Amino acid sequence: LTLPAHAGLAQGRKVTLGVRPEKLLQDAAGSVSGVVAVVEHLGGETLCYVDIAPGTRLTVKLEAMSTIKVGDAARLSLEPGGALLFDSDGKAMN
Repeated sequence: LTLPAHAGLAQGRKVTLGVRPEKLLQDAAGSVSGVVAVVEHLGGETLCYVDIAPGTRLTVKLEAMSTIKVGDAARLSLEPGGALLFDSDGKAMN
């Protein structure tokens, strides 16, 4: 995952990346890939939980009538401006 330049972010600095589910997009050309582990149809939206690495699961908010199923391959991208960065103390780097 490539992130845009950010003031105060030096190469190699450890940060935590925070992403809201609505900022992740299903994207056949997306740079993040995984397997759908859980799907929750909630009426007005569908939440999809995608395992991208052992112990790492992302939540993606999809349209209500999504046909995605458990076991499907998923490719994701990040909406521009959708990432939140936190320093090693948990403080937002806005």
